[in-house]
Amino acid sequence: RYEQGSFNAEFVYRQTSHEENAAAIAVITEDRKGIGRLVMPTPETPYYQVATRGESWTHPIDDLPSAKHQGSHNEGFFHTVLQLHRNLLLGREGLWGVEGKVIVAWSSLISLALSLLGFWLWWPRRRVFKARQILPQGTERKHFYVSHMSSGVVVLAAIVLLALTGASITYRSVVQGLLGIERDAAPTMDAVQLDDNWEAWLTAAQAHMPQGAQLTQIRYPRQRGKGRQNEAEAGSGKPQPKVLDFVFLAPGDWLCMATSRVSIDQTHSRLTKVSLFSERSFAEKVFSMLVPLHTGHHLNAAYTVLLLLMSLLGFVMVFSGLVSFVTKKRYLRKRFERSFVNQRGNSTPAEMPANE
Repeated sequence: RYEQGSFNAEFVYRQTSHEENAAAIAVITEDRKGIGRLVMPTPETPYYQVATRGESWTHPIDDLPSAKHQGSHNEGFFHTVLQLHRNLLLGREGLWGVEGKVIVAWSSLISLALSLLGFWLWWPRRRVFKARQILPQGTERKHFYVSHMSSGVVVLAAIVLLALTGASITYRSVVQGLLGIERDAAPTMDAVQLDDNWEAWLTAAQAHMPQGAQLTQIRYPRQRGKGRQNEAEAGSGKPQPKVLDFVFLAPGDWLCMATSRVSIDQTHSRLTKVSLFSERSFAEKVFSMLVPLHTGHHLNAAYTVLLLLMSLLGFVMVFSGLVSFVTKKRYLRKRFERSFVNQRGNSTPAEMPANE
């Protein structure tokens, strides 16, 4: 038995069989519309959970009826900040005909270029680098300047990582082309017909995974283009495939993140694809890591804390740079004014301008 975290402390884990999982799924998905994923019991997630677009229901393994309901956090302040990060609240309309996400992507690449230029300027001073200078050691311009350079060097790796992964998310097709990844590649296996029930699907999915692989969740297809899908079904007279992805944490998966999967067509009850992370090409492995590395989703909490720390240091870098810039501009303006006054004070009447 296993208990973890403030949320997970309410639930107790035990190993479950395919038969038990099948029965539980049938109960918790009944009359639930718009399901996005089913979280399966693991030591890290000791419960069943049904998640839709805006809600989730978490069921204890041994007491399915007593579900814990949670609403969506993707609204209000959180939603505003998320969209500000994704597209500067410009959406698809964008600005001057450019989508908001494209503006964000190019902003990150420009920031990356400026950071690399700053690193090049800092390199001759590398021998005098001191960690305590990351925070300003005084109120003079030189203190903020040194803080800007020092903190910038520390967060450079994070800037490179976040800028490249963020831009890659926006330009997925371009990155796939650069990495030589084929889009919509033809299936590499023949479909396997299965009995039309959850126990058969769970058993078949587990059988196609290596020993030690653990089912973490079942993902439903996204509800996009529903109107067009209904039109296609009505026109052809045949139901369109509804493919479920059974996601496993298998030996060889990077960063302890579940990335191996088995795809099963629920409509026709057949197994259509097996995708082991260990069997993918290096380029495909890197591509699949872009979103997790950028967002921290499904990765260890320590990685998210590290991203937060780097973000705070990035704020220090920007703040110190702005203060240093403003202070220098004020100093140069005052110096110019003093020089101008001195020149006027030392001028002879013959040297005065005619209009004076």
